Amino acid sequence: MPTPTLVETPVLSLEQRLEELMDRKIAEAISSKDSRQQSMVLEEDPFFLEVMAVPLPRDFKQPTMEKYDGSSDPVDHLKSFVDLMRLQATPDAIMCRAFLPTLRREARDWVATLPPKSIHTFDEFSKNFTTHFASSKCVKKTAISMMQLA
Repeated sequence: MPTPTLVETPVLSLEQRLEELMDRKIAEAISSKDSRQQSMVLEEDPFFLEVMAVPLPRDFKQPTMEKYDGSSDPVDHLKSFVDLMRLQATPDAIMCRAFLPTLRREARDWVATLPPKSIHTFDEFSKNFTTHFASSKCVKKTAISMMQLA
């Protein structure tokens, strides 16, 4: 291979510097993408490790239902969800995790406020849920309560 001439030497040097610059920019872009993805993940999951460790059954189907946003009766939403889960004989731990996609807006934000690893069972999760959204619960009106309004 012939040795580079004086004109070719600066060109080679420039090519090397461009390659190094491109490699550095690519590495920075990959690093930036990784950090953005990590920041989008919840800091800590509200579910205890045993809840997270249960594998999703192969035949599991996520229920299709109206998402709860905190403005309607939480008990009604919970009952609908439990009915759909019972059809599949869904394990308790899976019910905890499958409940999350049925929430939106304020209800979804509420989950993020739960202490890390604080939920051990679906019963515990559902009690926290109904207690937090109790003010949205529909109260049946009786004849006596209607008379008290008058």
